[in-house]
Amino acid sequence: GVDQWNFVMHPVYAAKACDPEGTYVRKWIPSLARLPLEFIHAPWEAPHHIRAKCRLRLGQRTGDYPERIVTDLDARLDHSVRKVVELRSKSNLGSLFMLPDGNDALPLPETGKLARAITRVDYKVMSNVAITKQTPAMAWDARRRHTNDEGGFAAVMNDVARTRTAGIVPTMRVA
Repeated sequence: GVDQWNFVMHPVYAAKACDPEGTYVRKWIPSLARLPLEFIHAPWEAPHHIRAKCRLRLGQRTGDYPERIVTDLDARLDHSVRKVVELRSKSNLGSLFMLPDGNDALPLPETGKLARAITRVDYKVMSNVAITKQTPAMAWDARRRHTNDEGGFAAVMNDVARTRTAGIVPTMRVA
């Protein structure tokens, strides 16, 4: 869809990266405060005897902390990607709003021009499974950053020049 981020944040892996010692969770979710660090971001993975020792009951009605709503994140992510790709490929509207490079195009009212929207690679290549995923082993790797003339700002500027010659107005993501 429109202006999709080209990354996916896994809720547990992202929490472990942002709160590696569990300080935030212990402060704001007191029912999890007694859990050992290895279970603080995924209390459903704690064995029953550890949850009992920490006086933690899982469950929506009787528990201190709700059960997980989504139990197979990878399957749900793949399902979501398939549904978006299905909509883009089978819908007449989907093809009207896709550029030849797979990015989404937004018609600008009154101008007749198209704005190019950043689109997730999963959708651009019409994949049936998620390509963009976060794994526990992922860490920031400076080598993945574009530092030569073909990447970074130079790549953005070259892209703008190419899209202008095609009558497409480039867009910037606003956070």
